[in-house]
Amino acid sequence: MLAPCVEAGGDDFLTKPYNSVIMSAKIRALLRIRALHRELELYKNANEEEIAQAEHVFNAVLDSGRRA
Repeated sequence: MLAPCVEAGGDDFLTKPYNSVIMSAKIRALLRIRALHRELELYKNANEEEIAQAEHVFNAVLDSGRRA
């Protein structure tokens, strides 16, 4: 029963009757995952910006060499 749900994109499940301790733990885990995803997105954006700056500098050096 769970295999089709996972294949469809489900990340986690609670069975009935649910256990409030397990539900709280799953919520905390999902919040940690969300925080890590946001942090990764910040690193990705910073990396893309650094690459763009490096390309700009590299192209400026190439252009100055061509003019010399």
